[in-house]
Amino acid sequence: MAYSLKTAWLRKRVKGATLEEVSIGTIRLRTLFRNYKNGFIVLTNPALEKPQKIDLQTLQSLDFNMTDLTFNNWLTSLGNGALPTTNYVAEDMTKVKPHVTVVDAFAMGIDITAVHDTYHPDVAVPDQLKTSLHLNSEQEILADRRDLFCVAVNGYLHRKEKLVDGVRIKSGRRTFGHSGYEVVSILSFLQVGVVREIGFDAKTINPSSGVAMHQSVLLELNTNLIGKSVLFSFCGVLFGEHNLIHVVDRDSGIIKVDLYKLDLLRMVQSMDRYIDLSSLNLNLPDPYSQAIAIERLQQERVIKAMLMLDQTFAIVVNATSLEVSYEAPLDLELYGKYNDSRNFDDLLVDPYGRIMPYRKFREGNIVSYAVGIDHYEFAADKRAKDDEVGFTNSNSWWGDRMKMSPRFMRISEV
Repeated sequence: MAYSLKTAWLRKRVKGATLEEVSIGTIRLRTLFRNYKNGFIVLTNPALEKPQKIDLQTLQSLDFNMTDLTFNNWLTSLGNGALPTTNYVAEDMTKVKPHVTVVDAFAMGIDITAVHDTYHPDVAVPDQLKTSLHLNSEQEILADRRDLFCVAVNGYLHRKEKLVDGVRIKSGRRTFGHSGYEVVSILSFLQVGVVREIGFDAKTINPSSGVAMHQSVLLELNTNLIGKSVLFSFCGVLFGEHNLIHVVDRDSGIIKVDLYKLDLLRMVQSMDRYIDLSSLNLNLPDPYSQAIAIERLQQERVIKAMLMLDQTFAIVVNATSLEVSYEAPLDLELYGKYNDSRNFDDLLVDPYGRIMPYRKFREGNIVSYAVGIDHYEFAADKRAKDDEVGFTNSNSWWGDRMKMSPRFMRISEV
């Protein structure tokens, strides 16, 4: 028996678009795929007891040769053919969906020590050779959950390596020393799905056809991406699929990164005080002109070096479709202190995408957020829980960045 269309919830290919119900029966398939980036379609079939759901990305991966047909005409053309659907359970589209949350590693009681970049953590080496961090897995939060979180150091994502007794955060200790700050944030994907981090080398970085590498680049993940979502950490800044990156081959795992969408100079200037970028070998004169800086940043060797940083990697998530959305900035009360009636647990990012550390505490019905580690004051030490944290208006350069309206970034299932 043939399928029939019941409804569709889709998201347009525009920045900030939300999931909305769409009547797609008379829309041609090519127009549907061009105008909408993700979502799902609900179908019925007399041969099946329950309504069926098919993800838009799954639909796009099918072998089409009749994209000029409208959706309803295409369904009719299938006859009794089967589609890769799942049972659909009606849900309230306004409820809070499973999403990525963030917590402070020190407040969770995780043991963090400096270690060598490749040696076993127990091997004694001089302190100057300890460039990475070891997160101990004895705590319940890490035990058997090493595939369910990513790690940011001083606001920038760093690739992790699973060890028998925890994880190694590549170049984490070097980042501590470079900035003078020590903040480790855990991005938990527990509600969303298992994650796999994939770094790049010279063999997996390829130019995109006909354009310079600073404009667009192809990256080989060498893993099947069907039924999975891809996030991308570029120099530690997190991006979602269909924004900076696009999957061009889900079978082979090839993604396209449109670097022309980024202001590379502003990014480098913003992150230079936080992470070590010496491997880029920019060799800029002092002082330097903007033109000279841009010219050097666009060199192919520099782009490749940026893509091979320990802060650049793909995050493959075992979730069919993820969306990235942003909440409006919170109400600024004081330097570094924001108030809101909502109790957020999402990432807080500045305009450059850097993850801002924050602690929450209640003042009546209002949730207050102390943003930036110079705006915390602890009853004991940095392992303090949120209810032991107060606010201090110390007005440091972390505080200076509070003028730039940080906003909550939500990564959630569609």
